[in-house]
Amino acid sequence: MVNMSISNARSFIVYQILQKESSFDHPLSTTQLISKLSEHGISVDRTTLYRDISALNEVVDDDGKIEIRHDSNKNGYYIYSSMLEPSEAKILLDLIHATQALSKKKTNEIEMKIKSLIRCDDYDRISIQQLTNRNKTRNEALRNNIEILIEPIATHHFIQFKYFDYSSKRIKVYRRNGEYYRLLPYNLFIQNDRYYCIGYNPNHHDLTHFRLDKMDHILIEDMVADKYPLMANVQTYISQTISLFNGPTRDIQLMCKPSLISVVMDQFSECMIMDEKEDLIQMNVTIHLNKTFYAWISNFRPDEVRISGPNDVVSGYTRYLDEIMSAYKAF
Repeated sequence: MVNMSISNARSFIVYQILQKESSFDHPLSTTQLISKLSEHGISVDRTTLYRDISALNEVVDDDGKIEIRHDSNKNGYYIYSSMLEPSEAKILLDLIHATQALSKKKTNEIEMKIKSLIRCDDYDRISIQQLTNRNKTRNEALRNNIEILIEPIATHHFIQFKYFDYSSKRIKVYRRNGEYYRLLPYNLFIQNDRYYCIGYNPNHHDLTHFRLDKMDHILIEDMVADKYPLMANVQTYISQTISLFNGPTRDIQLMCKPSLISVVMDQFSECMIMDEKEDLIQMNVTIHLNKTFYAWISNFRPDEVRISGPNDVVSGYTRYLDEIMSAYKAF
């Protein structure tokens, strides 16, 4: 926002027009600026407009000096500032619409804020392409919890809170008979479209995590941590405990059709092609071995993707399938 010590309202309107409607690719000419000012009931000549632009360039905003540049090739002015480019705004809009962690109401609120940071014409082009994830959360408390936790995470304060599940009637049922949990929060993050708070549990001296939308009655303690135990282990904890594939790390061999190489590579960050034939590709893959991995493999027919080794992993997969078959035969 422009420093309001500038008393000249006309200069401020010039700034607003340039901020909303100009960019490097679309500068506004002097004639266009004069015309747009007239729409606000302001009459101005070229000399006065040049003087206003010069005065604005001496103003300091929140991010530093305002810089209104002139493109001599296109004979127009634009603000070199923090306005979002169309591609940046598109990415942000897609992300907020895709995540289930935000309610429809909060999604719309954030979209309006993004809209204020982009040229009107660019927003109109982007908005008609927008698709919304219909599975939006109805929990408005999520946003409030994020707002509450930003401060203790930044200042290293301990927090207390209650944690709940929902009954079959969608009624909150607090764990531990409603007793408060205690945590030194380290960070907030999204995993598998859920928001989590990860931190240090002082009672058990280990890292732990909680679903942010299930935390309630959050209180910030006066106590500040003088050290941050296990902070260096946070990323490992997230990848091994909360990620889609958690469990012991194993190196395994997969055989897959050539057309599915990209599918495997997209799913596992560590993989290497060992043998390549016309009909099958042998790949070495590093995984976190658990039932979720077996469930992923079961999406494919054996002639598409199959585990070829080690033998104990193959045996584990067959036992997994047998358990499923036995359970359905029981019905």
